Amino acid sequence: MSGATNAADERFKAFMIGNLGKAAETFGVTVVGEPRFGWFLRSVSARAEHPGRGVCWLRVHTESFVTAGGETWTGNTDAEQITAVAKPHVLKFDDWDDQTWGRSQRAELTTFVRQSPASDDEFAPVPLEVPSRWWGDLRQNLRNLAPAETERRRVTQAEITRRIRVFWGDLIDPTVRDWRCAHGDLHWSNITAPEVVLLDWEHWGMAPLGYDPATLLSFSLLNTSAANEVRAEFAEELDSRDGRIAQLTVIARLLLRAEAGEFPELVAPLHRQAQAALSGLRG
Repeated sequence: MSGATNAADERFKAFMIGNLGKAAETFGVTVVGEPRFGWFLRSVSARAEHPGRGVCWLRVHTESFVTAGGETWTGNTDAEQITAVAKPHVLKFDDWDDQTWGRSQRAELTTFVRQSPASDDEFAPVPLEVPSRWWGDLRQNLRNLAPAETERRRVTQAEITRRIRVFWGDLIDPTVRDWRCAHGDLHWSNITAPEVVLLDWEHWGMAPLGYDPATLLSFSLLNTSAANEVRAEFAEELDSRDGRIAQLTVIARLLLRAEAGEFPELVAPLHRQAQAALSGLRG
């Protein structure tokens, strides 16, 4: 990384810390935890103390004026309609623009989750250490989420068709028959342990049956035991017709991210998983 890039990142981090301070003042809270930066510095979060509610979680998300708005922007607040899933709850939110940076910000104050993410990044930790009941709790949360009614879409049929056609031609019919409500970004740092809480609801919406297990499986492929556990726990969804289409949809999305330079070590395992899903659809 060049010195110029480092300097630009540091300036942007300072901008985001300033946004965190502005949000704290707006909500009447005091930041008491070390700030944590999200993917590509698009967000900053920290533990905060509210005089009436005690410990909360404060997060600020930023986008350029061009990309701000839409379902991702309102995902966490929209998810307040979901009541049968273990998740944080949004207490307050606020939006504002910064003309100097040409960016929009959304600040959210949420309930504090005392459990830690199962991993420090998207990938399954090595070793994966969760209690046996953890898997059943995760399955139950996803079952409770599946029938939720929403106009939000994690992925559309048009997107699924296009991605599968681009990567695998006309080998299969990509039409989804069974749509369910999904968390939409179920990787290992968005699930807590040893108690299950689902974090980060930016991307939730309708998706093919098995979309969440397919995402979790893709981010487990570098850990054979974790991948085998996901396959065993969610075999009914993953081995279904739409579950295999969900796997290909997730794999195509992650391969596009890999083409942009992210997690190159996952490319070969993703292709092997895609071949297994295709074989199941064509068999």
